[in-house]
Amino acid sequence: MKASVVLLLACVIVAGFTLLSRLLQAPTSVVVWDAGQYYTMTTQLAAGVRPYAESPYVFRVGVPWLVSRHWAADPARGFFLINFVSAFAPAIL
Repeated sequence: MKASVVLLLACVIVAGFTLLSRLLQAPTSVVVWDAGQYYTMTTQLAAGVRPYAESPYVFRVGVPWLVSRHWAADPARGFFLINFVSAFAPAIL
């Protein structure tokens, strides 16, 4: 019982910080640095084109592939949701 309460509390803390950081960070239409590489790979994978990006980003195709399959029209939402769900994995494990 105590472990489940601690787990629930950890999940609530992670969710709170994630949502708070989303409110504090204004979305921009400019994609820079490594995000640009991941967005480029996502659009290439969604179009069925072989992905091309700078190294080391071209070797990290897992998340861009997932986003291209499920959120091709809105990659920002896909990346956010995957990061949000991934934040809970350490708490549960």
